[in-house]
Amino acid sequence: MTKGYSGLKRPLGAIRAIIYGTIVVGTLDILDASSFRLAWNQADSDFHSIASGLLGRPAAVSGGMKTAVLGAFLHYFIAFGIVGHLLLVSLRVDALTRNVLIYGLLYGLVVSVS
Repeated sequence: MTKGYSGLKRPLGAIRAIIYGTIVVGTLDILDASSFRLAWNQADSDFHSIASGLLGRPAAVSGGMKTAVLGAFLHYFIAFGIVGHLLLVSLRVDALTRNVLIYGLLYGLVVSVS
């Protein structure tokens, strides 16, 4: 069997790559944010904080579960955009498909600090 650019026996399709990437990126990012909140003893929900960007802080915090779900949706939607952007760029820049792990990690680092 020939290996794909990423080293996989058969490359993922674009849709699967975006879905898996969104789940991984979104989950790792929220775990990272949650660990900082725990370290600083902050009680606010991470998802309420994300929803507050759209609704404002008082409305997001007082919205309970509804605004937490909205925040989770927004969080994973942003992760989807980040993963989708990398996929689109990788269609033009061939090196990104040959070294998926290295360039994916570098891209994640650049996105997280900007």
